[in-house]
Amino acid sequence: MWNFRSHRLLQALALAALAYLPIAAVAATLSEADKRDIARVEIYLNSFSSLKGRFLQQSSSGHLAEGWLYLNRPNQVRLDYRPPSSLQIYADGYWLAYVDTELEEVTHVPLSSTPVGFLVREQVQLSGEVSVVRVEHSMGVIRLHVVQTEEPETGRVVLTLQDPPMRLSHWTIIDGHGIKTRVSLLDSQFNLKLNEKLFEFDGSKFDQPETP
Repeated sequence: MWNFRSHRLLQALALAALAYLPIAAVAATLSEADKRDIARVEIYLNSFSSLKGRFLQQSSSGHLAEGWLYLNRPNQVRLDYRPPSSLQIYADGYWLAYVDTELEEVTHVPLSSTPVGFLVREQVQLSGEVSVVRVEHSMGVIRLHVVQTEEPETGRVVLTLQDPPMRLSHWTIIDGHGIKTRVSLLDSQFNLKLNEKLFEFDGSKFDQPETP
């Protein structure tokens, strides 16, 4: 049953799905094969400039949510959650706006502080400000563990891609309490021309003056 407590928890999970949270970093020595795989993933991520698809958000605590994801480079993102959730997430520039239309609350975080920060840059680079600290393989799947280079202890995102052929499948965020939030991409379409209005957010209606 949908209630206030589950609603607030989904809010936290939605932020966790996009925001780095404290967690111990995992150091690893990358092999030459790992470095070649990272280069292949980087080339793949730069092969598309837009993405549209359904997403399914799951947490290890058992909570589920779904909706539509829109991504347009550079720096444009929207996650549109389906009811009963009243959540929406927008980014069109420097800030990511987390919007609760039911509670009429808006939270802003710098886009650069989120995993989608490096995914929506004009040119994706898996080096410099971010670093890949581990590469994992299983049958038909490659996983990259990505951290912020200067502050690796502040969080980790695990990108999972099908390979071959290479295709972004999902990402997983692990928070400081060990809760995993996974965002899976479904029916994704790439390199579409997306309407710019998708990424526009009018915050004025959440800042109405009080009635005397």
